[in-house]
Amino acid sequence: MGLLTYLVRSRGRTVPVDEVLAQLWPGDGASRAIKLNRLNQLYRELRHYLEEDLGGPAIHIRKLSSGHFEWSPGYIPCPRIVGFQPTRPVYSFGGGKVEALRLWGADTMFATLPRVSVHYRHVEFDMPEELRAAADAWIEHVKALAKAKRRLFFNGPAAGLAKWQELIVDGAGVALEKPILELHLKPVGWYDFEGLNGRLRGTLRPDEYETYLGISHILRNGDVSYSRLTNILDCVVTVVTRDGYAGYQVRSDRNAAKPNGISSSVAENINRYRDETSLDGARLINERIFRASAGSEPDSTYYPGRDGRSVPHPFAAALRGIRSELSPMLTAHMGPNSLKLSGLSYSLESYQPDALFIAAVNADRDDVLRMCSEHPGDEFHEGQLCFIPARFTDDFVQQLFRKPDWVPAGLASVVRAIELALCLMRECDGDWRRVFQTLFNAE
Repeated sequence: MGLLTYLVRSRGRTVPVDEVLAQLWPGDGASRAIKLNRLNQLYRELRHYLEEDLGGPAIHIRKLSSGHFEWSPGYIPCPRIVGFQPTRPVYSFGGGKVEALRLWGADTMFATLPRVSVHYRHVEFDMPEELRAAADAWIEHVKALAKAKRRLFFNGPAAGLAKWQELIVDGAGVALEKPILELHLKPVGWYDFEGLNGRLRGTLRPDEYETYLGISHILRNGDVSYSRLTNILDCVVTVVTRDGYAGYQVRSDRNAAKPNGISSSVAENINRYRDETSLDGARLINERIFRASAGSEPDSTYYPGRDGRSVPHPFAAALRGIRSELSPMLTAHMGPNSLKLSGLSYSLESYQPDALFIAAVNADRDDVLRMCSEHPGDEFHEGQLCFIPARFTDDFVQQLFRKPDWVPAGLASVVRAIELALCLMRECDGDWRRVFQTLFNAE
């Protein structure tokens, strides 16, 4: 019996998952786990037509003469399967999972600067009118709190993710199947982000995900464009050292987003002015910000690339974060390909996409900590850099990853960095030196 047939015959009922398994695969000697995987695969194929919990929407089904079914939105309610939750493309570590969806990037996949194509369209974010009053009240509350706590809080000119896609360009090198990742960005103001995503952080119920986030589109094909929130794009960086350590940050109380939490080595939003680069991302346009004349400084409405020759770039934001939150000395120990985009994720806490980076720094852990201590960046107050072994089997790593204080995007970045390193270990016969050279040099 097929899943669709079973749903029709069981309409109007609540059925336990084991009954579903028994009806779909009677007498099958496969284990329950294998059957659950099969059920999940069947569910994914039908998810386009059914709600996530299989409790609706109603569908209308007509049996064709060929014996196949044809269905469309209609009138037959589907049963709810108790005990069954569809799996999601998440980040996992030794049995634990991160509250973030995997949009792009797995196994040994990564993209260096030349393989990331950034596009920008300056269409201002249009806040839903019914959410505006609560957002404005929240902003006033956060302003007062920031003043009391001595935190920086201002309407910075950030950037959000409108859409993304993966391409393989015909021509030389096509046989390698190395993808080019296209990122289409849009303007976002920090107040819009804080008034929506910040106010709602961690409060949405799963049955509200579709209304606010368009979760079915994210789950189906990574499409974030249906969200009613800002989709601000955060750049979260995990530093990996020559001697096999991965960095994370314990945030200070002065951090504006989730103070006193745990995150990746660096977390930096794209500033449309400070991170404006040439189209290829290789050259900063507004590098000497201290030379701006009085009265001419850009504000939150800044429009980059009016002439079509520049864009706000995630790689520039990631490098700025390394210099500012850690130390400007670190970039002297990085090569042209040692900053890699290792993935795109979607946080189920702050309801936003995140660009996951891994930064291979050609120095040992203690040397990195010394540089951060002796030559701190201008935002050193954001938090304290710490290190863990770049492996999931370490007991301290497992205990740390299970702490509730993590920012999901930061944990996704660290987990993905270790995952990438371990996948490369498989390709490099367990030789960490070869793994690090790949992280440092590979295009």
